[in-house]
Amino acid sequence: MWLREQNQTYYCQIDGTQHKLGQDKKAAEDEYHRLMSDRASGVPLGTRTVREVLDAYWKWLQGNRSTETCKRREPVLKSFGLSIPASLRVRDLRPYHVQRWVDGYSWGPTTRHTRITVVQIAINWGVKMGYAPYSPIAKMEKPTPAVRQEFVPVEQWPKLLDACNDTFRDYALVMLASGARPQEMAKFEAQHLDGDRLVLPIVDSKGQKHSTVVYLPPIALEVVKRLAEQYPTGKLFRNRRGVQWNKNSIRCRFRRLKRIMGMPKLCATTLRHSFAHYRLPLQDALTVATLLNHRDTRMVARRYGHLSANRDYLANEASRIGFPTLDAGPDAAQDQPVES
Repeated sequence: MWLREQNQTYYCQIDGTQHKLGQDKKAAEDEYHRLMSDRASGVPLGTRTVREVLDAYWKWLQGNRSTETCKRREPVLKSFGLSIPASLRVRDLRPYHVQRWVDGYSWGPTTRHTRITVVQIAINWGVKMGYAPYSPIAKMEKPTPAVRQEFVPVEQWPKLLDACNDTFRDYALVMLASGARPQEMAKFEAQHLDGDRLVLPIVDSKGQKHSTVVYLPPIALEVVKRLAEQYPTGKLFRNRRGVQWNKNSIRCRFRRLKRIMGMPKLCATTLRHSFAHYRLPLQDALTVATLLNHRDTRMVARRYGHLSANRDYLANEASRIGFPTLDAGPDAAQDQPVES
């Protein structure tokens, strides 16, 4: 077993085949001993049960992924594992096993897509680790995730902020101004303030591959600096009693805001979407994607369908380039008036 410095991951080689063991040393050692035990007992590929693979993946997940990722995936893995026969082998797994499990719940298309993906990830991991030669569910059909259309129009931002009494206004304002994720807001401390940015270390960032960088416009920077002085240690965003805003307290605040704003689906994530809706007509998609901490524009295109709701912007863009005079040649459009 050895550590590859480039990705800080342990590997081993058994009978000429290289096996990826993971980044956690103890979990890697356990996986190495399991592989050697299988080799000694002559266990052939494909005889492992689905539950065994799910259990092994869960143990690996705990040592190699964030606590948040583990919390999200654990109930999915348990639920699917209990829905199939204990003796079902990976090679006998079929898409209908997954579909039958999904159909047992009243989940929406986005949740169904996410749940199926988690199971696929677990089985694909099993293939990479040598539990099975291939994944029988790798290409199964999944519902298309719903495009997130909820947002607060910019002209309604003052109304929303006025409805946020005491310190919750700071929370809502920074989210609207920066586009930060709710889970990032829960982690920010004074030590993360770097000039006009909030920077989370890789270990606390989504995916644990890149540092999360949230840029703060002047109005948000003023709030964050004040909170950093008030709370030099611990979390920045707290209620008036000095207790950190958590999921339940934020959910309670949004129940009230839903009634005031007349938006039954309003939640913390809606503020991030509102940031995207406001910025997309004014800036290029790559800039907005970067400010949202996406690696490219694909997520913006898939997840934020806000431009289609901005009729004034699209109508103006459709009319901005003049129509060519057809009998004047292909370059005539350059001489047409451009409306501003």
